[in-house]
Amino acid sequence: MCALIGALILALHYTAISQNLHNAKNVDKTVMTYYQGMQTLRVLEHTINPDPQSEKIYRLQTLSENGFSPIWLFGTDNGTTVTFEDKSPYDNMYTDNPTPYLSAEAAQLLYGFQTTMKIFDQRFSWKGLDDIGVDPLKVYIENSEETQSTDYSYAYYSGMVDNKYIVFGKSVQQNTSLFCTIDVVAHEFSHAVMKHRSN
Repeated sequence: MCALIGALILALHYTAISQNLHNAKNVDKTVMTYYQGMQTLRVLEHTINPDPQSEKIYRLQTLSENGFSPIWLFGTDNGTTVTFEDKSPYDNMYTDNPTPYLSAEAAQLLYGFQTTMKIFDQRFSWKGLDDIGVDPLKVYIENSEETQSTDYSYAYYSGMVDNKYIVFGKSVQQNTSLFCTIDVVAHEFSHAVMKHRSN
């Protein structure tokens, strides 16, 4: 019973966040990652209002593109869920929304998922989560002190029927490393693909 209640709480916590974005598109940006240094990533660009000439915001997320699933990357802390954004004046750091997580950690996750999805496409002719680029890949970084986990750092895939997501946890207080290496990212992404394929 406790496990069921815990699963329901997580499902409510990690529901999709509404994204009303103006003039949204994917663009190439060179970003500092945690393990791979400077890398060119696809990131989401949008404007602060409907005018296409208005100020731009860059976010560590992507829209569906070339058959690949959109990637939604969020940080959670103290009950708040935020996106990783670089706003004017631009400094190539994606921490303009308050978050205890490093820009390089979030960029490493985005880099890892983009690289993994490219490899799945090249080796297995499989695009994104569902092979048609519709289901978004929802990824969360969370503070392990706010969960019931006894581990400081962890990664897992939650394959609930109506709310699938991948979580990477770290201890903010202990300043532990985030498990965001490409092999860990590929492992969790493989869980998601296998779950989708096997229903």
